[in-house]
Amino acid sequence: MRSRRRAGASGSTAARGAALLVTALAGCTTVELPSPPPFVRGITVPLPPPSFAEATEIGVTIEGEIVSDPSPDGFVLLYEIVTDDGRFEYPDDTGAFVFEEVVVNLPGNCLQLSEYDGTTDTFGQISAMKVQVAVDEACGGALCSAQDSLGACVCLDSWGVGC
Repeated sequence: MRSRRRAGASGSTAARGAALLVTALAGCTTVELPSPPPFVRGITVPLPPPSFAEATEIGVTIEGEIVSDPSPDGFVLLYEIVTDDGRFEYPDDTGAFVFEEVVVNLPGNCLQLSEYDGTTDTFGQISAMKVQVAVDEACGGALCSAQDSLGACVCLDSWGVGC
């Protein structure tokens, strides 16, 4: 398995993702890109705070898979606009990928996910999502974390058109 790479030269959250600025700007306009966006399987929170409902910033793990077979030198791109955190992961042979320790602000955040095809040198469609706190019955969705002791969870919801 190839190693994970992070964009950005410094360790500060504000400086991360500078190399991915073009992708962030593309998400704010109407762009037709060739491949469908990656499919997201779920979201987890490695070490929850006492309650998700009280958190203003949280680190999450996002798992998913690309729809088509992985291309040589292809990768999945994740860019969080508010924290300016951009990174990419190489999918495994089945197309699965995992982004760990993605820091998002609650309630304001915007995640953009896209696949890069190394064969055609193109990016696929951008999928825009947001991380939100939910409670009780709303936590039953496939894209929600386990509930904390107060019944709150963190869910990944689609923005639809873009951020």
